[in-house]
Amino acid sequence: MSSAATSVPRSTVFLVQQGVWEMPLESMPLAAGYLKATALADDRVRASTDIVIHNFRGGTTNATMANAMFTDGVPDVVAFSVMGWNFRAFGALAATFKQLNPDGWVVFGGTHVANQAERVFRMFPEVDVVVNGEGEFTFRELLSARLGGAGRHDLHEVRGLSFRDAAGGVVTTAERERIANLDDIPSPFLTGALDLTDAAGRFRYDVALMETNRGCPYKCAFCYWGGAIGQKVRAFSIDRLRRELEVFARLKVHTVVACDANFGLLPGDVEFVEALIETRDRFGFPRALETSWAKNKSKTFYRIVKMMKDAGMRSSFTLALQTLSDTALETMHRRNMKVNEWEDLAAWLDQEGLDCYAELIWGAPGETVESFMEGYDRLSRRVSRIAVYPILLLPNTEYMDKKQQFGIKAVHGDNDDFEYVLAHDTMTFAENQRMQRFLFWARVVAENAVLRYTWLPLRLLGGITQSQALRNLDRWVAEVDDPAAVP
Repeated sequence: MSSAATSVPRSTVFLVQQGVWEMPLESMPLAAGYLKATALADDRVRASTDIVIHNFRGGTTNATMANAMFTDGVPDVVAFSVMGWNFRAFGALAATFKQLNPDGWVVFGGTHVANQAERVFRMFPEVDVVVNGEGEFTFRELLSARLGGAGRHDLHEVRGLSFRDAAGGVVTTAERERIANLDDIPSPFLTGALDLTDAAGRFRYDVALMETNRGCPYKCAFCYWGGAIGQKVRAFSIDRLRRELEVFARLKVHTVVACDANFGLLPGDVEFVEALIETRDRFGFPRALETSWAKNKSKTFYRIVKMMKDAGMRSSFTLALQTLSDTALETMHRRNMKVNEWEDLAAWLDQEGLDCYAELIWGAPGETVESFMEGYDRLSRRVSRIAVYPILLLPNTEYMDKKQQFGIKAVHGDNDDFEYVLAHDTMTFAENQRMQRFLFWARVVAENAVLRYTWLPLRLLGGITQSQALRNLDRWVAEVDDPAAVP
């Protein structure tokens, strides 16, 4: 018998991501890149499996995604990287896939579905597996188990996932420990697992996404940072990060985004910035670093900012305060953070000639209209560019788990799977409606810095605070008899 006659058909696996915004360029599918690189590092998986990444922009319709994925053939496994904005779309694509391949496997992973298997299976019966926690090695073991003959109802030996047994009961396997040595995850950039260029050889994404570490030592009640809240921060080696930076430099990538919860917290972050500047000096790129800066601004943070300024390396420095209300900070579990020493930091950045902007969340339990406006105006005296976001309820967060305790009333979004807070014990529905109008003007006028040179004379000469100016603008637009004001 010929070898061709005895050869086993290769399995095909699709990894699917979709960004939140419709943009001219794609958003880099970093999560899929990690999964693919880790899976293909296993000899058995690599010898038997073809893994294809399908990456879509936000706003792409379900029909467009289905046609792009299935026109040239239907895979054996489809694994979706699920966030709140694509949860419903991926549920619909899972149903389409099962119509085309009833024996195929559907895997959901990501922070929005981790530890939410019962709800996921109830809403989308076509989903076979939900990955809980870091997915790289769980997914590789899942593929290996499938190649070894395991069925979708018999995955008890694979740690870190949930599935349904033959009777339909939900089975959650033993928890997988977090990855201690992050370098055990093969780099999607250094291995070639992630396509970095388009047909013309140009870098194909809007920015380069990197992780320099994983984990967050805080336990903010509104956040579920990859399931790593309240966790020790683990870092990738500087040698690996240097080599990844060189890959991006050779492709003339302008901006690197470090997808870390608290960049500037670890002493090793100084080494990363040194490597970034050295790479820029050698190749001319990258030229900017964006990230989520450490909430507590230590000596490490100040040293990094000074280094970047002296080197002409661009960045946006964020004061992620979320609220200045002591009561709301208490419910958020942020009361003990040094973020409240922000005024000295803002003054220092101004003295250094560096721009910064601030972030606030409206609608947290414990916040009132009065406390929020007081905090907004206090903040605006130091930082006029303020981004204000409405509070959202996310799976696995304390606010979601304690809705009744805080008297939270919420509604699901039309096209996403977030819960939008309408009212709670310190915020009425009517107050929230009025504040949503304020958030609109704060976004359009203040965050976009339309009147950035107007706030100071308004405050000093006219005695009008930034919030008063925005509310007066809203009132005038509501009352003016002009068709242009209607929208």
